[in-house]
Amino acid sequence: MERLLARLERRIGKLAIPRLPFVIAVTSAVVYALGMLRPMFLFQLLLIPQLVMAGQVWRVITWVFVPPPSGNIFWTAIAILFYLSLGNSLEQEWGAFKLNVYYLVGIVGTVGASMALGLPMTSEYLHATVLFAFATLFPNVQFLLFFVVPIRAKWTALIAAGFMAYQAYKGGMPERVAIGVAIANYFLFFAPALLGLLRDAGVAAKQERRRTELFEDNEREREERPVRKCKICGLTDDDKGADLRVCTCQEVCGGKATVYCLPHARSHNKS
Repeated sequence: MERLLARLERRIGKLAIPRLPFVIAVTSAVVYALGMLRPMFLFQLLLIPQLVMAGQVWRVITWVFVPPPSGNIFWTAIAILFYLSLGNSLEQEWGAFKLNVYYLVGIVGTVGASMALGLPMTSEYLHATVLFAFATLFPNVQFLLFFVVPIRAKWTALIAAGFMAYQAYKGGMPERVAIGVAIANYFLFFAPALLGLLRDAGVAAKQERRRTELFEDNEREREERPVRKCKICGLTDDDKGADLRVCTCQEVCGGKATVYCLPHARSHNKS
């Protein structure tokens, strides 16, 4: 995937739209404001395949700029600013071209599924893939949930994924298709990275098991090993700083292995 993107960027990279997240955010804000003034305006922008086939071809792109329903202007503004921040971080990490392609593949996939199945689609799950991408690249960045509770990006993405799974289970076919297309787009870009993370996790787990086994073996060996004790002062292997030696001299030990601490082994003063 990376090689293909590199070749495409060399050929058509100049066509990329710079600051695409900013363009989407501003357009979404304008669309939302117009929708508040004229509620039917938003309906005229949604991706409804039957109306596209009837000649309203602008719907194949305008649905991207319709903010997901949030209930009020405050949370809509927060959502727009949140995804603007995520998108800007992705553009800094990837560059404008790759981010453009990421959005484009998601858009084309969603429109294609909508037209093929005759199902209306929204932008909710397309924008969710931006969160997934951000959390994969920056898993430990912290957000403030409800402006109070700190939560890492990876847990935010997992919560969003769980909510999407619930929507796929409880919702209808449009939700399931839209979620499936969004997830497919994410995996298309991140499958190699995710496989690498799984391999690294497997290697780390094996290393940890090996370290645990070595530690347990050393502990077992230490427990099973007979405790040596200096014949003169009684110092043992378990005493801190103990340095025990074995002497087999004929003069004093009679050739029999006898344990002494280092000072007594050096002086050989056995009395």
